[in-house]
Amino acid sequence: MATRFLIQLFAMTIFFLSLVPAALASMEWRSTGPQTPAQVIKATKDLPPEQYYLLMDGKLYRANSDDAFTLLSNDKVWDTYVKDDGTLYALKGADKKSLTIEKWDNALQQWSKVCNAPEDTVHFAVASNGAVIFGINRPGTHIWKLNLTPAGDANWIQKSENGGYRFASTPDGIVFTREEQEVGNKRSTDYGSTWRTVQGAETFEQYYVSPNYREDDSVFAISGHGRVYKSTSRGEAWTDATDGIEQHPPFTALAFSPSFNQDQTLYVADKEGKLYISKDRAASWASINVHLPGGQTLTSLVILPNQKIVAGTDRGPVLLKDTTPASSKPPKTQKEPMSVTFTLGKDTYRINNDEWQMDALPYYKNDRLYVPVRYLSNGLGITDKNIQWNDETHEVTLTRGAQKVKLYTDKRVMLVNDKATLIDVYPEMTNDRLYLPMRWVAEAFGATVSWNAYDRAATLVYEKNAE
Repeated sequence: MATRFLIQLFAMTIFFLSLVPAALASMEWRSTGPQTPAQVIKATKDLPPEQYYLLMDGKLYRANSDDAFTLLSNDKVWDTYVKDDGTLYALKGADKKSLTIEKWDNALQQWSKVCNAPEDTVHFAVASNGAVIFGINRPGTHIWKLNLTPAGDANWIQKSENGGYRFASTPDGIVFTREEQEVGNKRSTDYGSTWRTVQGAETFEQYYVSPNYREDDSVFAISGHGRVYKSTSRGEAWTDATDGIEQHPPFTALAFSPSFNQDQTLYVADKEGKLYISKDRAASWASINVHLPGGQTLTSLVILPNQKIVAGTDRGPVLLKDTTPASSKPPKTQKEPMSVTFTLGKDTYRINNDEWQMDALPYYKNDRLYVPVRYLSNGLGITDKNIQWNDETHEVTLTRGAQKVKLYTDKRVMLVNDKATLIDVYPEMTNDRLYLPMRWVAEAFGATVSWNAYDRAATLVYEKNAE
């Protein structure tokens, strides 16, 4: 009996260790900036995947994992919000009596004013239709009131509804909020115009909308007691997603993998900097045993490509760094960084520093860049012989090493090694050429994709084994 128990215990240990990426096996938090309260922010629009934003001492910076900071504005920034399309907005003003909401265009490297904000605004949200919702804290109280600026309007409307201590909005017009000391959460389905209380859940401290929301209808939240909750019904019903994680300090931050649509991976962190990882959309968890030094408190979290993790704390930004001695590390497989760029209107594409000719042009449709299958595949290191088209089943199969991806012109489904993923667009036959949605295919092969609106160009980045 004892032997069987030990075998089962060993098997369970191996299973949970398998959930932890090898790159995170020996890590610790290291300071990357001034010892002042910092918030890390991930906004994806026009931002290279290895970069993020950082708010410190009322100043907003663009940052990367090499500890390089670039100041984006000399104006004081009180709060930020990332819209569902990845655009970064900021609440700016010299004081709380003269506030504006501005939008950052990373491609043009400039701010543009959206609207004025009411006095004493502390938090805000931008709904998917462009409406701006303000959370106003009455000085000297714990009472929060909502104001609303409808889409395309410059003036705000005072609402009788209490709320605004926390916000999140979804691509289909749903907005979540709550008041600071109020029990319960509120949900709007009309871009913040009307609200109702969400029943049957703890009061939530923060909300996190799934990057794959259009397909999975999922929203995550951290409660006031530091537990993780999940909804797969657009926030109507919630379930506790921390089953199996016992005796942990309250969680304070949650973040999604940059490739969440494919790998279904998310992280949560407690206030002491200990991390938990789930590779199945919060169905199960494995711990990563790291802690912040010196009693720091973790407040925000961002996951960068290649499992790089940055966090904001009450004493500055920190980065999770590998502490394994060089002599004990296994020899690394030599990798060659690859960068491939397709530009609208150009009949050439670039692989690193080389230009390659195309006989068909990329095009933009339904917020997606479509690229001829041959050139997209070649850019990803897939040879012509590993591109197979089946005319009877309307499917194309792309193979690179052990990775096999199938797409269909009559189905919004992509098979990655026979595992099905719903996609939001169809591959298309245009002028007798098969075109594929670039982002879906690139991410299926482990690449990251960024869009430069100024150049009207998309770049995919990945690493291949050096020859």
